[in-house]
Amino acid sequence: MKNKLGILIIILVNVSQLNAAKSVEPRYSFIAADASIEKLAMSPNEEFIVAGTANSSGGKSFFGITVWDRSEWNNKDLNLDKFNKHKIKDIDLSPSSQTTTSLAVLNDNETIVGSDSTQIFKYNKTNKAFIDFINKDTQRFIRPGTIINARIPANQDIIAVGMKETYPDNISAKIFNLNSGNLITQITANFKVNRPLAISPDGQLLGTVWESSKEAILWNAINGKEIKKIQTNNKNSIYSMDISKNYIAIGYLGGIVVYKRDTYESIFNVPHEFNHPELGKLEKLVSKVTITPDEQCIVFKDSNGKLGFITISTGKKIKLKPFEKVIDTSTFALSHTGKYIMIGSRDGQVKVYEVNDIINGKSVVTPALDLNSARNLISGLTSTLTSLALK
Repeated sequence: MKNKLGILIIILVNVSQLNAAKSVEPRYSFIAADASIEKLAMSPNEEFIVAGTANSSGGKSFFGITVWDRSEWNNKDLNLDKFNKHKIKDIDLSPSSQTTTSLAVLNDNETIVGSDSTQIFKYNKTNKAFIDFINKDTQRFIRPGTIINARIPANQDIIAVGMKETYPDNISAKIFNLNSGNLITQITANFKVNRPLAISPDGQLLGTVWESSKEAILWNAINGKEIKKIQTNNKNSIYSMDISKNYIAIGYLGGIVVYKRDTYESIFNVPHEFNHPELGKLEKLVSKVTITPDEQCIVFKDSNGKLGFITISTGKKIKLKPFEKVIDTSTFALSHTGKYIMIGSRDGQVKVYEVNDIINGKSVVTPALDLNSARNLISGLTSTLTSLALK
């Protein structure tokens, strides 16, 4: 009797621990660098990932832009030979003064487009060769050290570049044709675009935010004309922005606000705050917002590296079950379909989750103890113990 009761107690404890520990795990996890991951992109066919780092400050050895095939998405260690095998060579995109400012993979699943603070590039993955893109006449429009960020719309015809310095011509952003490399238009405004650019999937609408700004400015991406200025309800500083077919999402100090693209009407405003044990309720800075390709959710990251999801139809945060913590989250990016979310960290890790796994709290790790078997065993032992007790 005592032995069986002991077995029952052990099983109950194990089942309890299993339920408590169950969390969402990444589908893939690998080490891409020892420097902070700043930009990530997945090929449309979901067969490779491109990872770009920040600069090499702090004595980092493995930094730059690397390409990882799906078969290598579970790499757990990194050495010089392995890193050099994956690094895009013949271009130094991340010396001590530079950082990867944009990355994208085009629909041919071969062409990688990106930029650092001084240049835009196109690279063929199969041929391992750079494609002539920005000619000398066009390159003169980009001054050394001036690219602060860049965005490529879903139609992939253009690249929009935000300028760190506007002196002497008051140019805040430039838009280039991705095929010819020619300059299409320039945004003339006397401010630095120190926040991430936003561009609509059709390449028609450009959104900019300047440093410490409390308003976002929408521009016609074809002729460079200003369309509208947008402020958040509480007029806090804006830090991030995204534009989809039907919506405009803005992340600011204290929350996320979403507007209809056709009317600029605010449809919801979600506060993002936390309770400090001594200082009380404090606002959190939302450093990145992304609208999922199906326009069902907003994905956001705050300045502490915490990720969150908001359902657009309800304007409410999705209560997420715990998923494996990525230490010092530096960036995230969605795949073309929105199936996967890639999360980069400041220590060079890349973790790939299925978005539905995170939202639904699904664990992809096989439990050490099968719950159904455990429950059946408990049921059988309970019956046995009951019968013994009646004897």
